[in-house]
Amino acid sequence: MRETQFIQQNKEKWGEFENILEDEYKDPDKLNNLFVQITDDLSYSRTFYPNRSVRVYLNGLAQRIFHDVHKSPSSPWRAFNHFWTEELPQLYYEARRDMLIAFMVFVLAFGIGVLSCAMDPDFPEIILGESYIDMTETNIKNGDPMAVYKQKGMFNMSLGITLNNLMVALLTFLTGVFIGAGSLIVLIFNGIMVGVFQYFFIERGLFWESFLTIWIHGTIEISCIIVAGAAGITMGRGLAFPDTYARDRSFQLSARRGMKMMIGIAPLIILAGIIEGYLTRNTDAPQLIRGIFILISLFFVLSYFLWYPALKARIGFAPPLHSADLTPDLNLKINYHSIKRNGEIFTEAFLFMRNHLRSVFLLIFGCTVLYCLLVFSSSSAINDEIFNLPTNWFDFLDDFDAIIFNEHLPLLPVFMGICVMILTTGINRLMIRDSDATWPSWGKLLIDLLAAIPGTAALLLVFYAPGGITWLIGSLAVPLSILWVFITQREAEGNPFKGIQRTFSLSMPQFGKMWGLSLIMMGTGMFFLGLMHTGVVGFFLDVINWIVNLPAKQMDKFGIVFLMGLQVFMTFFVLAMLLIGFGLLYYTFSSIQDAGDLWNKIAKIGQQRRIRGLERE
Repeated sequence: MRETQFIQQNKEKWGEFENILEDEYKDPDKLNNLFVQITDDLSYSRTFYPNRSVRVYLNGLAQRIFHDVHKSPSSPWRAFNHFWTEELPQLYYEARRDMLIAFMVFVLAFGIGVLSCAMDPDFPEIILGESYIDMTETNIKNGDPMAVYKQKGMFNMSLGITLNNLMVALLTFLTGVFIGAGSLIVLIFNGIMVGVFQYFFIERGLFWESFLTIWIHGTIEISCIIVAGAAGITMGRGLAFPDTYARDRSFQLSARRGMKMMIGIAPLIILAGIIEGYLTRNTDAPQLIRGIFILISLFFVLSYFLWYPALKARIGFAPPLHSADLTPDLNLKINYHSIKRNGEIFTEAFLFMRNHLRSVFLLIFGCTVLYCLLVFSSSSAINDEIFNLPTNWFDFLDDFDAIIFNEHLPLLPVFMGICVMILTTGINRLMIRDSDATWPSWGKLLIDLLAAIPGTAALLLVFYAPGGITWLIGSLAVPLSILWVFITQREAEGNPFKGIQRTFSLSMPQFGKMWGLSLIMMGTGMFFLGLMHTGVVGFFLDVINWIVNLPAKQMDKFGIVFLMGLQVFMTFFVLAMLLIGFGLLYYTFSSIQDAGDLWNKIAKIGQQRRIRGLERE
């Protein structure tokens, strides 16, 4: 082939390859295919055109991708320094309007709290609680009005306050998902509470003592809450005003920006907790020293969040080490015929949920509604005696079996079993369709549901184990039960005996791998279940209580139904995640034992492939 003909035949492909290299975001599959072709063309040119420019050109093209892939990563210290001195200040500068809104709302709420106390002497009891007011009054009579900061040891107090403040900041940020309104409501609530707390001491002639005590830690703490509110407004703004992005893509970008702003205040919240636990209690320290400490804290807050970002904006921010833009929304596919590590399976479980988000959500929501309808229609009453809903994460995990076994509701295991069978079968059929590119027969649906009964029963019995050993047994029995259901529906044509035999045949040689994935998936599931006890749920119940004017008994019933529904929804979400993860694990086990992908590759050995008219073995 003449050189001119070779160039004419391949110039379109080479141009496409150059365009991909220039693009900031590269489709890895396309890049891989083109790179293989470029190296083939380079080999051809070395053979037939060794002294021509086309060989030099192709060699340079191949080197560009090689250096791009194998370039040395940036220094971790450089990335760390860039984040705190360049990226965060730029984010705070770009969010300056949101920070101003958050500050003004907090100040307005603070004023409302002060004015309400001045007009109504009983208002502090409504906000702070009667017990807290009585305790503080007693401390004032004893001559130590700030004794509340000395009740616990320094470390325990510092740890408790830090965790509480982190939860408050997280709540302030997360509620911004409601187009920013939730963050504003939390800021109003906190602003009123701080205003009431401060005026309570002013009214008793203790302004300076309370000011120097409260704001020695409150300067940083309250500033962080305001910044968390601004981060929530930033996140909500992306959802409400998507600009030229699709709404979901705009929300991804704004949520990422908000999360980085939250990362910026996390160390300061910890610092404020340490100050409150170790320094605030020293009320005997000279007022001048405490006042200087407050001014230093205020100077730091104003410098880092306002003056330094404004200065950097005038000078110019350094270019980002990594692009902050969204990557193209590629249609990523899961390869079901390869052997994967647990980390890859974990990642692909969320990829599967993303690719089938609507179907998975409808399955979870439908099963939640069905469970609640069956439970509340069969119970004689809706009260705390029948439905014992835990108030913290540890109690919830300890009494997790309450949604499966309840002495007041003997049919509860049946109700849960029906919902789990439906959810399991729905997820499995989605995965079978995704792997085989065809829907399982609808005529087989009843067989699949019946095939899920033994595995579902085994899954529910795991939580009948006493106390804390439930989770230890569960880490072993849950994956086996899920695999049993999946294999019975996928391979055994509804025969549970063949299914259990195949389950042990696949899983026992890879027991460590299965258990490792189980710990990863169940640990992640516990994190999602723990989100119910971050204060967000209680906050929204309080908001609903303010908006909906119902009698106390009916409001209690509504609260039970709301909390039960949310608890069951999160449980089914975690179960769906486990079903997907262990379903993907099945395909890895199958590839290890049956070597289906290897046989396909062996079958292709010796086949001829043509690339631009050239045969290649």
